[in-house]
Amino acid sequence: MILDEIEISLTEIPGHITACVFFCGCSFTCPYCHNPELREFGYSGTDTEDMVDRVVQKLGEAKEDGVTAAMFTGGDPLFSVSADSFITTLINALKADNFELELWVSTASLHKARKIAHNNLISGFMLDIKTLMDCACLAGPFHLIQRTSHLKSILTSESKIEIRTTVARSLHDSVVIVAMARQLADLGIKKWTIQGFRPKNCLNAAFNDMPQFTLKELQYFQSLAQDFIETVELRPNLMEKEGG
Repeated sequence: MILDEIEISLTEIPGHITACVFFCGCSFTCPYCHNPELREFGYSGTDTEDMVDRVVQKLGEAKEDGVTAAMFTGGDPLFSVSADSFITTLINALKADNFELELWVSTASLHKARKIAHNNLISGFMLDIKTLMDCACLAGPFHLIQRTSHLKSILTSESKIEIRTTVARSLHDSVVIVAMARQLADLGIKKWTIQGFRPKNCLNAAFNDMPQFTLKELQYFQSLAQDFIETVELRPNLMEKEGG
């Protein structure tokens, strides 16, 4: 359910040194996914108490090294049937450590995230919106009306919300960006982060050779989105070519 490795990030949660805790399982088949090994849900048989103790111990050790925040990511942390109950138990176990806690959420798990948000259990959510909310290719198993109603409910909570979209050629272009910006603005979204995909270890091997959007192209997407959304940030994730 959870990988033993915890990665440290200086950029995941602004202003914090963040420990990223990776959960296995995901209902999506994003061709640009660079963590395809996390898609398979491999429950090890370890009970909830043991898993919670293991994560708390690892984060306690990370705190001694200066870590101030934790991001639950994946995969999809809320993928499994009992994931919301497990996340709740884990969050309560970490309260004494005063971590800034954030949760990565896909559109497939908004119904579970909604409960966590309104119980004021977590500092913030990073909502991963793949593409147009009514696009069948990546948008997940829930009907558009269900997804938007859950999302609107989360937006009314006291938690911080970041909407993030990974963009890749063949899936996103200026038309899609404008349409997404309109949809997100209609939902009341004030901040949107557009990030480039990483052509490495992709679920669809063809994406490993696909050129990334250049910084100039991403900045053009940003300018288009800013006509509808107050704050649009970029995470280019540009990778240097080998030998270049």
